[in-house]
Amino acid sequence: MVIMLIVTIILMVVFIALAVLFYFGKGAMLIAGFNTMSEEEKKKINVKALTRFMSLLMVIQVFALIFWLLFSIFEIQPLLWVGIGIMLVSLLFGIIYVNKSKRFKNQEE
Repeated sequence: MVIMLIVTIILMVVFIALAVLFYFGKGAMLIAGFNTMSEEEKKKINVKALTRFMSLLMVIQVFALIFWLLFSIFEIQPLLWVGIGIMLVSLLFGIIYVNKSKRFKNQEE
């Protein structure tokens, strides 16, 4: 359990750092799919809106990891399942929302 505790804390620190980076509109090249787009396709994307949304997703992931951390400390199984549930639901919602929403498209088109 000590290893899970350490790994969870490391993940939380990394996700918080990513949340801060994304919040300030930086690090778009770390977003899967965005870094493989051509320059033409990247011009169609509202990078600020995308990075702000990714920042929010990172904060939600940290919230889910808090449940994992509590599970590592208290060994109460439902805490782990709640954390996994929050993580999976938020990631699924995020993937669908980013791909379907017009919020992330530039208005210049």
